[in-house]
Amino acid sequence: MRSGKPFTHAESGWRRSASWWSPTGGRIGGWDWLPLRLPLSPSLLASLPVLALFPLLVRLSILALFPLLPVAAGCGRSEPRAVVEPPDITAVDSPKAADAVKPQDTAAHGDPAKGTSATSADQRPATGPAGGQPASTQDTASGTAAAPAAGTARLSPALLDQSLALGREYMLAQQTAQGNFRYLMDALTGEPIGQDNQVRQAGALWGLALIHQHQPSPQTERAVLQGLNFYRQCSVAARDRGAFIEYPGNFEGETGSVALVSLAAIEYLRSAGDTEASATVRRQLEAYLQFLLSLRRHDGRFYSQYRWSSGEGIGLPSSYFDGETLLALTKAARWLDRDDLRPLILESAEAMYQAYVVDAQREDPDSDLTKGFYQWGTMAFREIHEAGWAEDDRYARRAIELGHWMIDVHRTLERRRNTAYAHEGLVTAWVLARHVGDEAAQRKFAAAVDQGLYQLTTWQVGSPVASAWLRERPQVERYARGGVMSAASDPLLRIDTVQHQMHAVILARQHLFP
Repeated sequence: MRSGKPFTHAESGWRRSASWWSPTGGRIGGWDWLPLRLPLSPSLLASLPVLALFPLLVRLSILALFPLLPVAAGCGRSEPRAVVEPPDITAVDSPKAADAVKPQDTAAHGDPAKGTSATSADQRPATGPAGGQPASTQDTASGTAAAPAAGTARLSPALLDQSLALGREYMLAQQTAQGNFRYLMDALTGEPIGQDNQVRQAGALWGLALIHQHQPSPQTERAVLQGLNFYRQCSVAARDRGAFIEYPGNFEGETGSVALVSLAAIEYLRSAGDTEASATVRRQLEAYLQFLLSLRRHDGRFYSQYRWSSGEGIGLPSSYFDGETLLALTKAARWLDRDDLRPLILESAEAMYQAYVVDAQREDPDSDLTKGFYQWGTMAFREIHEAGWAEDDRYARRAIELGHWMIDVHRTLERRRNTAYAHEGLVTAWVLARHVGDEAAQRKFAAAVDQGLYQLTTWQVGSPVASAWLRERPQVERYARGGVMSAASDPLLRIDTVQHQMHAVILARQHLFP
């Protein structure tokens, strides 16, 4: 149990954490092993295999009892609270959000609050890239290859708009009163599944922030601020190292959680005006960025976890979390004037490319490490290239290289699970291929996105092109309208699957079907 209550740090406004102690004095929160001083004997030696399982049994027992342990107010199920937005985080009509709600928006994108949806794709003319013409091989802005050839495109601006409206509706409906999300739901019954994942929860908030940035509205602004408020209440001050997140139901923090909440804050600030709420979010973000930098190792990569008791970084680097952290730092540097981060970003980008692409593919051409880093690294490389931080176009070329790898080696179009993450990276690689004039890569990536993302759209509940499996089960639309399946006949809907797919939809709409 916690030894005393967390208290407020006078300067930062964050809670300080207290260590967790076992009845015998050994620390549990950091999983330090308890010393065993037992006399050796033949009978004891024979029981060593059982004793070796003792730490695991202790941990599983504590996890089973975790719902009984207290957590921070407003940060978990044990202390439910009313939906309250404190004065310093209250949503106000920022200039972009206030101007975004116009009569035509309801017709085009639907009004989830009233249960209405966007106009069906088959009721609106299908148009391709640039200027409302059928999909063509030319982008009128650049004169280079853009999207599938005329008459072959499956996607259209109308279908992408419909998909995003549905996904927005689902994500808003799945946000809890605390500000996080229902992580997993059975679409056939509408019942939530009792699982959670701290990193994917943070990713869902980032996805909602991206939707708000793309189509700002007071409703999405309130939802994003409510989510950031949830994480602020779950945050703990680390001495001289900013603040970290203690997500309820866990015993250690994961670096990806802090990185993804940071990304949510960055996207919100890019679409917010100069308000008290944005000032609060900026302070929250700066504390997270400071903590992420404290987790950076000497080799430019990051510890994958941290102890709640001290904020100390632990665990080998993760290709997923490293990519997420690199993207957060890169976006903060580029869009929020954190130029001081640039040297560290470039060092880390080189180290991660070497570890997760060059070295990893030397061991295994279809490496899981490359897959984990893929779309995060691609998006970070785009920021670096467009910001002009590199002396040449190496980062654009590396992103294009990863796009070819995703199609040719990882064979994403043959995968049977949801691969929306692949299309986040492929559209980004298409943008970079346009920057460097690689028309063949543009055609290849655009065709892959058109085929793959269209297939995934048939897995979305309520889509005008929904699969036969969904159409044969009309009850799912009552429970899970806008949700996206992880496979063609998998009724369990994960919130992060929707997040990844909606981001891919936004990117395709912005660049392939403007």
